[in-house]
Amino acid sequence: NKYRNALFDAYSHYCKANEIQWVRPRVKTEAYPVKIPTEENIDKIIACASLKYAAIFHLSKHGLRPDEISKITLRDLDLSSGVLSVRTSKMGLERTLKLKREAFDLLRDYVNRCQLSNLTERLFASSKTIRDSWRVKRTKAYQRFKNPELLKIRLYDLRHWFGTTQYIQTRDIFHVKYLMGHRN
Repeated sequence: NKYRNALFDAYSHYCKANEIQWVRPRVKTEAYPVKIPTEENIDKIIACASLKYAAIFHLSKHGLRPDEISKITLRDLDLSSGVLSVRTSKMGLERTLKLKREAFDLLRDYVNRCQLSNLTERLFASSKTIRDSWRVKRTKAYQRFKNPELLKIRLYDLRHWFGTTQYIQTRDIFHVKYLMGHRN
């Protein structure tokens, strides 16, 4: 569809420049379905990551966008109860999430190992660095497990996985929207 639309655009410019009458045909486009990865495959990729990136990728499994993860500071994290306050992006809503045990433990170990104490300093790298690291770890996991399905999993698919699993569990779209940081 992209190629066909590019041809239509080019021909439209040609017709306009040469004053030729032409009506662009309407093309029915089909949305590509979002393919939700399995948790097993996600965990295989995370297993190939260092402590820092394992914590980051587990936060992605909580529905956080890469730029939301890059904004996390110690002030946003309650190390005693495992609650994370997420400052949103993309004009979404701020939200508070209770972290799963594994993600909380990884995050606490990362903070302790790096001896982080500045409440306002960001804990993680930029969203671009996070996305680039995902690609590296995904390739490493593919080489280790020889599973080509791993190469198809994008970092944003972890967010889709979270939203889908939460909806299946609760059947409450408004709760899922809150967890994802969407406005109603």
